[in-house]
Amino acid sequence: MKTIAVPIRGDTLDEPAEPLTLRLSAPSNASLDPSVADSTIRIVDQDPPRPPSATPSLSVDDVRVAEGNTGENPARLRLQLSESTDQAVTASYSTADVTAQAPTDYDAESGTVTFSPGERTAVVDVPVNGDKTDESDEAFDLNLPNVSSNATLGDSSGRVTIVDDDEIPPETTITSGPSGTVRSTTASVAFKSSEPEAGSFECRRDGGSWSACASPAGYSALGQGAHTFEVRAIDGEGTVDPTAGQAQLDRRHLGSQGHGRESLLRREEGRPRRERAGHVLRGHADEHDHQGDRHAGPQGNDAACRGEGQL
Repeated sequence: MKTIAVPIRGDTLDEPAEPLTLRLSAPSNASLDPSVADSTIRIVDQDPPRPPSATPSLSVDDVRVAEGNTGENPARLRLQLSESTDQAVTASYSTADVTAQAPTDYDAESGTVTFSPGERTAVVDVPVNGDKTDESDEAFDLNLPNVSSNATLGDSSGRVTIVDDDEIPPETTITSGPSGTVRSTTASVAFKSSEPEAGSFECRRDGGSWSACASPAGYSALGQGAHTFEVRAIDGEGTVDPTAGQAQLDRRHLGSQGHGRESLLRREEGRPRRERAGHVLRGHADEHDHQGDRHAGPQGNDAACRGEGQL
């Protein structure tokens, strides 16, 4: 006589008796009586019966998911039974718009989920569609309208929040400031941001270091030559405008000889006064005086130069 051992796995589920069959086949040097080739083994459940109050309740979690820029990013919603059961549990589900809209923001889903005996959790994936639009967070729901009679519904609606992760930098606009050729050694630059509710500004002059500033920003002790003033806005989340606003000027001492003086045109007593070849001419009368100065010798030339220096 030979004995065959069949391992039986224990559990704590309250369940009916479970039969299995042990079958003998392919004998060697012997014959097999078909009437005794099969033997039935009965697994007797020893777990105490579940009280009626222990009927499991089914709920679905709320989740938050990043939107992404392209493609699909799944929102994974977990469905959970309050406790395990010895029977299969089924539930139907479907999505519904809240502020998010299908199919633009997510793909609408519906179906049935099944919990095998002993299982307590299941997952439903809903694809979320990425984009590069700066917008508010959006939401939709996963609802559980029905559950099998051996379970009840707890929290039957799971809220999915699509978190917008697109950061659009603020835009900086210079509203007033110096430009072109100026004489002053000071300058004032006013500016604003496309997101005025929250944020700050940074300024710099002539390619120096950025530092915090506010509108209007004042500058002094400007030397001769070209100057560039730059300002960039920073929003409440720390995103910096990558293209700073600029104001440019060229400071010249217009009272001395040079580029600035060459472009100067003034009017005195209704008559034009202009420079020509380094001498100041005052109408036809001044032209005759200037010709007289040229005939007067060196002293006349000195007088004309002295007159020029008085501009």
